[in-house]
Amino acid sequence: MSTLDVTDTKPDDFFGLPSPWPSTLTPFNNDVAGRFETEIFDLAVFGKVPKELDGAFYRIMVDPLYPLREGNLPIEGDGNICAFRIRNGRVDMKTRDVDTQRLLLERQANKRLFGLYRNPFSHHPCVRAAVDSTANTNLVFWAGKLLALKESA
Repeated sequence: MSTLDVTDTKPDDFFGLPSPWPSTLTPFNNDVAGRFETEIFDLAVFGKVPKELDGAFYRIMVDPLYPLREGNLPIEGDGNICAFRIRNGRVDMKTRDVDTQRLLLERQANKRLFGLYRNPFSHHPCVRAAVDSTANTNLVFWAGKLLALKESA
């Protein structure tokens, strides 16, 4: 019977199994991806949700489809929206990726096509004319629609 000595593994090897995804979180390396879209009805709640509460809470997060290039900032990951609908003492949840041109092109190619943050010259040549917005920074309601934004100077 053999045992695994985790002291012999690199930081990005999880139990000796290599992965392009980092296995540790730091302020400069938080691009561990959830990478799923889901819908869950009637979440388990600890405590009680007041029946008078009726509304929605939206959050946007960075959730890269593919591992970021080494040296890239975590903010370069794709946008993902999570919505919590609260009604009649119940909470439902939906999670969806923001279908940016960038995300759709990378899904079609089945690989990362966009390079370093704010450096279009590091992108694959086939996407140089594409909009490279990640839409992962803020949410606003405008004209009856929920819009995901990438804010930059």
